[in-house]
Amino acid sequence: MEKNKKSEFRDILKLKDLVSIFKKRKWLFVGIALVVFIIGTLFTFIKIPAYKTFSELKFNGIYYDENLYKYFPEEAQTLGIFAPGMEAGELESSILSEISKDFREQSFLEEIIKNLDFDINKEDLNEVFGIFIDGGNSVIRIETTYSDARGVYQINKTLIDTYISINEDYKSGIIESVISSIDIEIENIESQLKGTAVSEDEQNVMTLIMADLGMIKYNLENNKDIFSENVEILREPFVPTEAANTDYLKNMILVILAAIAVGIIAVFLPNIFSPVGKKDND
Repeated sequence: MEKNKKSEFRDILKLKDLVSIFKKRKWLFVGIALVVFIIGTLFTFIKIPAYKTFSELKFNGIYYDENLYKYFPEEAQTLGIFAPGMEAGELESSILSEISKDFREQSFLEEIIKNLDFDINKEDLNEVFGIFIDGGNSVIRIETTYSDARGVYQINKTLIDTYISINEDYKSGIIESVISSIDIEIENIESQLKGTAVSEDEQNVMTLIMADLGMIKYNLENNKDIFSENVEILREPFVPTEAANTDYLKNMILVILAAIAVGIIAVFLPNIFSPVGKKDND
């Protein structure tokens, strides 16, 4: 019982000591807190506004065509077409990763700069947008941050429109190239079949190859739009109405709390280290 009373008495003494220290150094607290408050306030109202917007692209998934993947494997992978039995999840993840890398290509950034109606260099452009992948939904989110509301919208809009356009043109070109190669190959096989030096087994093999190539051509011609437009805009960007970093009420509350905290630390910091000094002297 007596120990508890002594403990309470000591606690009261400590509290009185803290109050006494604070009273002695109250002007130090006021001065430092005021300086922190002024600096924080100036930073809050003078900092450059940062406007944010975002858009989303949807990858429509992979397709399967065993013949195309067998005869034209590189072109098939570029088109997002694979052989049956291959792991869909891993393939989609790989394609989404490649799409995100496409946005960082120097040639792509140069094309964006050319399409914008204001000046920005490649280094700055590369810094103002971020790419985020939602693998579960096959969605790519493009977020942009810029000092101008209209500019941040234009950058984001130009990024997705340019990518969609380049992607479709590139894949359409691949499809046309494959179809052209198939036509040439079929002509070669037909000319060989007309020759007398071709055995029956060779004829059977060539006939099967022609049938496979014909199926590939038919599939590409009838599904060209599906294969070339396998990335679409899921959500368009918006023009932000206010800067993302101008929540003045929240910022001022943080400034006040920081000023108080720094002031208190400045008042009591000498007393934290003074016992150590005394012990060393003893």
